[in-house]
Amino acid sequence: MKRFVPILALICILVAVAAAQKVPTKPWTEWTDKEAKKMLEDSPWAQTQTDTDTSSMTFNPGQGGSAHEATTLLLHIKFLSAKPIREALMRQLDLQKKAPPADAVKAFIDRKFEQSIVIAVTYEGRDGRYSGPAIPAFASATSGSLKNLAYLERKDGKRVFIQAYQAPGSDQLGAKFYFPRAEAGVPFFTADSGDIRFHADVPSDVRADPNRTSSAGLTGAIKLDMKFKISQMVFDGTLEY
Repeated sequence: MKRFVPILALICILVAVAAAQKVPTKPWTEWTDKEAKKMLEDSPWAQTQTDTDTSSMTFNPGQGGSAHEATTLLLHIKFLSAKPIREALMRQLDLQKKAPPADAVKAFIDRKFEQSIVIAVTYEGRDGRYSGPAIPAFASATSGSLKNLAYLERKDGKRVFIQAYQAPGSDQLGAKFYFPRAEAGVPFFTADSGDIRFHADVPSDVRADPNRTSSAGLTGAIKLDMKFKISQMVFDGTLEY
């Protein structure tokens, strides 16, 4: 009986680690909508940045305070090249009865990203006044306009800059930022790389709002900045990013 104790202990450790990382231990086809949503918005592979704009707030003593409330934009930043993210996306479609044919689902989930790391960004505003500027900003951005403004960074400060950019399209996966996975054949990130920092300054479309200033203080840009712990990005025994 004693020989089973180490195995039991290992199982308990693995379950505890998965719980700490907020990763469902059951197959993706059994995830609830809440679990899929959490994977896409609050997990080792996805985080949500909240951007609050107070520029429209005006203080009116006669009305006892601000005449306009601050507006908020939620930016969902996720590793589309990570398998659990693709599984969560397909699970949501499945629950909504909108999933494509089984062979298409399998191809999407099993796709190999051997050359690129892909960050997808979707957004939603609680107020149309604020989500509006995001639409032309992400739509008008290009690989050229972002070439010095979007990068992934390691804990040692070394950066790899964007390789390509794809504006939001009909696939509803959001804006896609492509980065090279390796330099001179050597993976840019490994299990001991520490945090992965994603940063991008997406220039606003000045034709839509020439006076907009982001809450981050950068005039005419939506500033994306998020860190991910690569040590937690293990899924089914494989480092996924």
